[in-house]
Amino acid sequence: MNLLSDVIAEIIVFVLGIIFGTALRWVRITIPIRNFWRIDPDKKVIIAVSLAQPDPSEHTINVPTGDTLAFGEIVALIRRLYPQAEVKFHRNPERPLLYEEEWNSTIVLIGGGKSNMTTRCLLAALSPPTSG
Repeated sequence: MNLLSDVIAEIIVFVLGIIFGTALRWVRITIPIRNFWRIDPDKKVIIAVSLAQPDPSEHTINVPTGDTLAFGEIVALIRRLYPQAEVKFHRNPERPLLYEEEWNSTIVLIGGGKSNMTTRCLLAALSPPTSG
């Protein structure tokens, strides 16, 4: 009888440990990440990234490794935290986002203004020239 009560107590402690561990992870990790991103799940998430840049002189395609890795990590994080959110990939770094409905969405910019036209347009709108 003593052995049976010990086994039942260990099972209960194990289950409670899993429940409290999951709750602690939610409070320590998921809530702060959601507070940082503040994504509205009803709107689209548009990721504008500068990726493949063809070089016609050498018949190659240059892929920025950092931008590619950042894109993969951010998409995985958004899909894990907001599974119902629609993630749209803006594929053309030479063309900025044009439509107002796109700019009213959550926009994630990957890549600087040198290689990503959407980033260049947003940075120009945020810091207008001070001379002239």
